Amino acid sequence: MERTVGPLFRKIDSLQIPVPDLEAGLAFYRDQFGHALIWRTNTAAGLRLPESDTEIVIQTERPELGGQHHGRLG
Repeated sequence: MERTVGPLFRKIDSLQIPVPDLEAGLAFYRDQFGHALIWRTNTAAGLRLPESDTEIVIQTERPELGGQHHGRLG
């Protein structure tokens, strides 16, 4: 019997993007691409993804995941 698999994701809350410098990240994602700033701290900022309630979160600090490097190449 063949099993039908549904979508892996139905909704994305946020897309986290590490940046080396918050001001440079804001200049790129907000100023160059026009994503509106929603919130900001000293190390992170949330930007609106158009026509969605998903946020782009740029951040200069990123906690390690138990020594594993998920999603990193090299």
